[in-house]
Amino acid sequence: MEGEIVYLFVYDAGAKFTEEQLKGLLSKPEDFSKYEYTQPTPEEIVSISVPFVFNLKDETFTNSKKENLKFKVQCSIFTTGSFSIRVRHHFESADADFIKFMAFDNAVYEFAEKTSAKARLKVEGSLSKLAAIRPSDQKERYNFYYIKGDQAEFVRKYQSLITGLMIDEQDPASLEANYSTDVLKRKISYNANDVMYVGWEGAVMISPEKSYEYELLLAEIANMQLLELRIHHNAISKKIADTDLLMAQAFTPNRFSKGVDFGKLNISLGELYGNTKDIITAVNDTIYGFGEWYLVKLYGLFNDAFQIDEWRAYLDSDLETVEKRRAFVSELISVSRARFLEIIVIVLILIEILLSLVSFFRI
Repeated sequence: MEGEIVYLFVYDAGAKFTEEQLKGLLSKPEDFSKYEYTQPTPEEIVSISVPFVFNLKDETFTNSKKENLKFKVQCSIFTTGSFSIRVRHHFESADADFIKFMAFDNAVYEFAEKTSAKARLKVEGSLSKLAAIRPSDQKERYNFYYIKGDQAEFVRKYQSLITGLMIDEQDPASLEANYSTDVLKRKISYNANDVMYVGWEGAVMISPEKSYEYELLLAEIANMQLLELRIHHNAISKKIADTDLLMAQAFTPNRFSKGVDFGKLNISLGELYGNTKDIITAVNDTIYGFGEWYLVKLYGLFNDAFQIDEWRAYLDSDLETVEKRRAFVSELISVSRARFLEIIVIVLILIEILLSLVSFFRI
């Protein structure tokens, strides 16, 4: 069988960029004309934010049989600051065992990881010349499999393998039958000859036509959205915990306001709220509607698999909590100022009394 395996590694640079900045960032930009990314189509598919894709240096993996496997390496950069490294291997005349090897072998996994890490350094080095970046330690990994052929025949022969690729399970036959059935329900077909399965760990597309760049792009975008939502959820959770610690410190007996700058705290909460809203809006706008039913349905499958709507709900709740903390800190600032004014008034009264006493004794 013929096809391609794409190992996706999605990262976040921690800074936003403009299209003008990213255009020409690296040499060897991908030719989008063959994918019609930037061309209107009869279905008016014009609602995907297309990343800037560059071809990096090819890499070679040598297996235990001393066979050299060539890998094409690409980077795909979004204006939101997210970017992915695509480690791609096209194969011909392969069998199911080869696909299993490529999906589950530890040596291949380590090779893809190292290749991605090497490419990541190159990309971040270039991005750091455009803006101050703050790369996150978090990342997403996802596998995309394309098999050329008629879907009915392939699914009949290799249904168990498809399940394993979707959930990264080397022995899918050991799974409960009902669970495997549920996993395989997340699928979509454009016509009778093709099918696309979407899982948490991998997506499998079977089609006689070698046209799958849109599907790969949607897998990439969904992983990017998931990563951004996770990163900002964790950042807000940490900030809320730090704020609560400062609150507890502020209300420790005999330590009201001691060592706690509520003004700076309030400003930092406001910046966190604003920056998070901006980046999430940009992330959500990466997908802002389609003019084609197939892509709508396909994105819905990724949304469901990654629970992106649930993550959005978590983040909305986080932002509400930040707003409540800001309101509370603002109230504390008002109270602190009121107490400060009270102290000033008392001090002025005492000074006036002292001056009166001094004048009295002089007389």
